[in-house]
Amino acid sequence: MINKYINKFKIEKIKQIEKNYNYLYFFRYNDIDYNEKNNLKKELKKLNFNFFILKQSLIKYFFTHLKGQGPLIIIYGNNFLNINLIIQKIKKIEFIYLFNKDLIFSNIKIKNLIINKNIVLNYQIKKPLFYFYNILNKIK
Repeated sequence: MINKYINKFKIEKIKQIEKNYNYLYFFRYNDIDYNEKNNLKKELKKLNFNFFILKQSLIKYFFTHLKGQGPLIIIYGNNFLNINLIIQKIKKIEFIYLFNKDLIFSNIKIKNLIINKNIVLNYQIKKPLFYFYNILNKIK
């Protein structure tokens, strides 16, 4: 009976989070025991993130794009967070989705955006490369 009320409370909290915050980051964690879960919570609190941990079965009606089963960590806020920072600090979680009001970015979409971004090299890096290239051309 208590579990039923806890689930209702969690569903209401998810509805409030969805209305009030611009960015929702969904992460999945697997094979974590109780102590590791507590350490994960402490690490997220140290990084000053707003987060919520729950089962995916509770939110499958609100976020229909989420597939699979298992526990989720929802990190939410009004500012864009650096996903790489989160993943580097906390090794045991896997990024799934980023929801931004109307836009949905999956893990694959974000990786493609990062890979396809043409990174312009700094002039200090280009100069020795061009010098080396010119030397090789003169040797030919």
